[in-house]
Amino acid sequence: MITIFLSITVVGGLGLLAGGLLAFASKKFAVEVDPRVAQVQAALSGVNCGACGHPSCAAAAQAIAEGKAPVNACVAGGETTMRMVAKVMGAEASAAVQRIAKIQCRGDIGIAKLQYEYHGIDDCRAAYILFNGGKACAYGCLALGTCAKACPFGAIEYTFHRVPHVRYDKCTGCGVCVDVCPRSLIDLYEATDEVFVMCKSHDKGAQVKKVCDVGCVACGICERTCPFEAITVQDGLAVIDHTKCTKCGLCVIACPYNCIWGKPKETRAFITDKCNGCTICEKVCPVNAITGEAKHLHVVDPDRCIACGICVGKCPREAIEMRERKASLAEAA
Repeated sequence: MITIFLSITVVGGLGLLAGGLLAFASKKFAVEVDPRVAQVQAALSGVNCGACGHPSCAAAAQAIAEGKAPVNACVAGGETTMRMVAKVMGAEASAAVQRIAKIQCRGDIGIAKLQYEYHGIDDCRAAYILFNGGKACAYGCLALGTCAKACPFGAIEYTFHRVPHVRYDKCTGCGVCVDVCPRSLIDLYEATDEVFVMCKSHDKGAQVKKVCDVGCVACGICERTCPFEAITVQDGLAVIDHTKCTKCGLCVIACPYNCIWGKPKETRAFITDKCNGCTICEKVCPVNAITGEAKHLHVVDPDRCIACGICVGKCPREAIEMRERKASLAEAA
């Protein structure tokens, strides 16, 4: 009995000693946790997309709390998240530039030719391993929807074997789709960019035409058409400098292969009564949409106007305005 009692006493004493040491160590070596970390993390999107440059939302929250990342780091969360984080941090809210993903290929079924029929895992990366994929164009979309499946926000719509489509109202610019595309067809652009070359082929024109009906053949027509020097042909492919592009859409109209896409405009030029009939606007209009006699009020044909805005910038009397198409039609009538 005495032996058992002594054993219990010793074990209990050791337990108390260990507990005391642990308590001492926890206080001695305690790491203070910034309460803002948890508050910031709760405000973030929680999808761990990595668009902020950190491996997880927890890591991003830690970086923001430590001042190593800005309050607008979470692009996936948008303006609402940015304002919540700024409130926690006591900082001024300044929204980051919104970006969107663009899949630069239009090689759909019947448009782009196949080098073989792929029957395997429905994943572009898996198909790419097998002789570079089924598409005859070495740069074309393999159309197996890997980007759509990877998008954490459901912003990419996909129909089997058709080139996926990005929903800009849902896209957060997180970049997950960019990373999973084996052919590097997806890039991020500022949401205000509206004109894109929908091809990434660097093959010579003759080869491009053999495999796709809407591929860029580097003909240079777009480059010669652009009045702002915003588009050039580089390494067999037309490239747009979005810092120079005015979204006039002239390259969209001029491209003989329909491989340049531009967002349709809802505005048209309208000439006000300040016009003195100097004819400058008529001379600079690239689509002959403006008519009129010298020293008389000129008129814009809204059906021909492409809203390029060249006439607005050239008018010495500031007599031309860009108005909504419906309004300009009504006033013209």
